[in-house]
Amino acid sequence: MRAVPIPVRTGIWRGVALVANQFAFESFIDELAFTAKVDPIAFRQKNLMKTDQALRLNGVLERVKEQSNWTSLAANGFSRGVACCYFSNTAVAIVIEAKWVDNKIRVGRVTVAIDAGLVVNPAGAKLQAVGSVLMGLSSAMFEKITLRDGAVEQTNFDQYRILRASERPAQIDVHFVNSSLDPQGLGEPVIGPVAPALANALFAATKRRYRELPINA
Repeated sequence: MRAVPIPVRTGIWRGVALVANQFAFESFIDELAFTAKVDPIAFRQKNLMKTDQALRLNGVLERVKEQSNWTSLAANGFSRGVACCYFSNTAVAIVIEAKWVDNKIRVGRVTVAIDAGLVVNPAGAKLQAVGSVLMGLSSAMFEKITLRDGAVEQTNFDQYRILRASERPAQIDVHFVNSSLDPQGLGEPVIGPVAPALANALFAATKRRYRELPINA
């Protein structure tokens, strides 16, 4: 990974480069799992190195597998996708249920497993995670900026599409892994696996890979 200069200014955004990088990494990992004909969660667990970081990732993958009912079929025509990441000393795994309905993405249940060390304020920590899920889905499904003659074309939210309340997931379940570690980062790590988990779920539904954001039909 390396920094690449771009001709436009960028500003502060939740997750910084995490979203784009994890979309690339975890989408490719899913492709490898499919090619190897191995379950996507099992493939990730099998290829983890024997480090403390990997052990924590294994833990959240196991937790999200259990809590999402991964081994059973999703209801109502939804398909599941998984992604994970390690960022700010925090391990996260996400399973998203999604499908296409009239050329629009519909998200059903989202299951999140997090190892962020000691959770001091569970209610606040859950809200951090839910906020990251919603922001991650918004960016993956809609958010796009275009430039013309060196200037941004979008001037307000009538032109810059974001996730609406009516489009939020039917259910977001957040599960924290008990840990004796000191409190770790939670403001940004959860957003990382959202886009690839969504793209991987849509692949499971359509067998079409989505390699660009936002995702289009």
